[in-house]
Amino acid sequence: MLSILQFAEQSGNSAQIGIAKIIEKYTKLASRLPLKVIDRLTYEFGKETSLGEVGKRAVNQPAPDNNPGTVTPQSEPIIMLSRKIKTDHRLASLNPNARGEEAARGTRAIARVMDDELVNGNRSTDATSINGLLTRCTGSQLITVGDNGAVLHADHLQAALDAVQDQGNGKLIVLSRPIYRQLVANIMTTAGGTTVAEMTSELPMFEGSPIIILGDKLHGTPILGFTETQGTDDETASALVIAPGNEDVELSGVKLLMASNSIETISEGIRDSQHIDVLEVAFGLAVYDDTAVARIRGIAKLTA
Repeated sequence: MLSILQFAEQSGNSAQIGIAKIIEKYTKLASRLPLKVIDRLTYEFGKETSLGEVGKRAVNQPAPDNNPGTVTPQSEPIIMLSRKIKTDHRLASLNPNARGEEAARGTRAIARVMDDELVNGNRSTDATSINGLLTRCTGSQLITVGDNGAVLHADHLQAALDAVQDQGNGKLIVLSRPIYRQLVANIMTTAGGTTVAEMTSELPMFEGSPIIILGDKLHGTPILGFTETQGTDDETASALVIAPGNEDVELSGVKLLMASNSIETISEGIRDSQHIDVLEVAFGLAVYDDTAVARIRGIAKLTA
């Protein structure tokens, strides 16, 4: 699986490599998705909606005609996250690392926005966004906990895992920390020791699938916050199960998209006694099969 860091290392550019190291360290979700390199800022592919049929034939008999299934043309945009970095010329002359330190701060900010976009992005409300994972789940891939919100239990998570088809690279469970704690508490009251041990370990898992605990948005609110309305409850949240794609099958699962120049620092020179640098990270999201993502909606907020 090509990682963000491996992608940057191919450039041989030390600045890009340094940015990629910080992104991999500070993103929870982006760093766990396999990366597909594309050659333009709009990615077009055929999305598989049906595998069709498989026939049988006898010896010396022709192969029967089969329904070949359906593939729907799809277009995914690449968005560009920018951070303008200003470093005082005098400070930079006294501290050679000052510009790099400011770039590192900017990269940590970009890392938060990347995870937020991958989950919450919605092009219908913001044309500069991607369509994140929450917007892509409909029909059987959208699992509701309760008509008016309810506590998350293991059977809800099992239903989401069952709805997602492994694409050859396992499955990931994506939760916020409050939802994770809610789930652990419920499992500890109902499940056996093995499940509890998996959920409460340093690297938690559920039924063999790793759990990613997302952090906060750039300004401090949770990426998967209790901001959704389910029936009469206006403080509910969602959780996700995803199947990352694999490198042997190009059009598989969920993948992060990046073009060859997606990680870049641009020096604009010195203005008003300040070094002006622009840090940019361009990326997109491809979901090649609807069954690669499931959403659990309507998780109620626990009250003390």
